[in-house]
Amino acid sequence: MASFFAIIYELSGLGTFIDIPVFSLTTPYTWAFLDYSYALVACGISHGLDEAPQDAFSDVLQIPQLIPIPMSEYYASLGIGTSDFRVPDINALYTKYLALTNAKKTRFLRCCASIYAASNPGIKEFQRLVSLVSAIEPLLNQGKRCKTCQSYTGITQEFRNFLDSYVQPTPEIRHLYEAVYSYRSKIVHGGWNPEVDEPFFSLKSDSHITGLAAWAAAKQGAINWLNAQ
Repeated sequence: MASFFAIIYELSGLGTFIDIPVFSLTTPYTWAFLDYSYALVACGISHGLDEAPQDAFSDVLQIPQLIPIPMSEYYASLGIGTSDFRVPDINALYTKYLALTNAKKTRFLRCCASIYAASNPGIKEFQRLVSLVSAIEPLLNQGKRCKTCQSYTGITQEFRNFLDSYVQPTPEIRHLYEAVYSYRSKIVHGGWNPEVDEPFFSLKSDSHITGLAAWAAAKQGAINWLNAQ
């Protein structure tokens, strides 16, 4: 029974790579039930109906027609290519996973859990980035042990090496990863918050796009790491 639940847990971890991260749809996109199925549509309304004037719908011809939008078109509007969200061969990944040592299996599942946490639509953008950095950390090499204090050194360089070897992010996403990594300890211990303290990176109106691209890069980096083992 224990082995059965272990397999379910492992497969659920690998299921992280199947999910398509939408987080929350950007306006004016929404889901609608058309022709007996759900479809992504451009509704043409950028704000809530409660903000519309009372006579806004006096003429039904003014109501925009709901037309299904291909998912590829939606992601293209965010600057995300469909190749970023390709579903990998889970059977092949699972075979690779089974070949790992027990220690590396645990490290990889920690990575999966953090990537999944980063896709939560209810968390803030900086929390998503912290989760993505946390996803990378279990896969890093330990570095060299200091003879004096016995702690590992060079971890920051290992983080950068991992970005170079497996994640290969754009310069913008790399800057975010490195900035979050350098502030990670303060963030998780409550010593710094981008909504209170002066931000070390900019969360502009396109932060939704940045979050998607950062998520896709971390996800692909984890897959590349597994395939390289």
